[in-house]
Amino acid sequence: MNHWLATFFNSIFTAFSYGELLLFTTLYFAFLYFGLGWLFWKTCRLLQQRGWAEKINERPYTREQLRFELRQSLYSILIFGFSAWPLKFLINLNIIQLREITLLNTLWGLLVLTLWNEIHFYLIHRLLHLPYFMKHVHRVHHQSVVPSVFSVYSFHPVEAALLSSVLLVIAPFYNFSAAALMLFPTVSILINFSGHSNYRLILKTRPRWLLFATKHNDHHGKAGHKFGFLTNFMDDLFTKTKK
Repeated sequence: MNHWLATFFNSIFTAFSYGELLLFTTLYFAFLYFGLGWLFWKTCRLLQQRGWAEKINERPYTREQLRFELRQSLYSILIFGFSAWPLKFLINLNIIQLREITLLNTLWGLLVLTLWNEIHFYLIHRLLHLPYFMKHVHRVHHQSVVPSVFSVYSFHPVEAALLSSVLLVIAPFYNFSAAALMLFPTVSILINFSGHSNYRLILKTRPRWLLFATKHNDHHGKAGHKFGFLTNFMDDLFTKTKK
């Protein structure tokens, strides 16, 4: 990886003050949500116009839903901004050790984090569907009966805090490069855009691994089943959910 980029990624956790880290991370998540979110939405509409994609659910997307999602997402973005603090603290204590930044280490780290996120998300998601948490916390996310790209961060603050722990709970036990830790939110939100956009590609044959967009869209309309996101393996392992 480019030396300048490697130095920059390492400095985020080592040279930035806690205030600088909060500002940088908050702006980073805001850019992912508003910038990439808008671009992803426009791309979906363009693909639909070209006949390459279709809406999953034709139910209208209202301004009220958009305003609600934007408001809740602003809370989540601020909480996500704070999520880098414990990482920096544990790195300073040498409890979390950073791997050398190379292209291979970064790509491998992103793959491990994507697989780990499936496990982490499933466990948090099952917890949130317990009656108490569903009533008082997770119902905020399920306000988006028909999801959109702007649903991806529409959480109750408690849910946002729980989901933001995905890096913290694995980094002390497996060494990642700083680049992998910082780039993973980009990978994660792109996957989440695909699963929440309410669009799917029109293909003659649709591989089962591409069905996660339809699956999670269906989950929003029928809360209570299919707790995994990108894959079904955790559902199959623990709940025997039918695919």
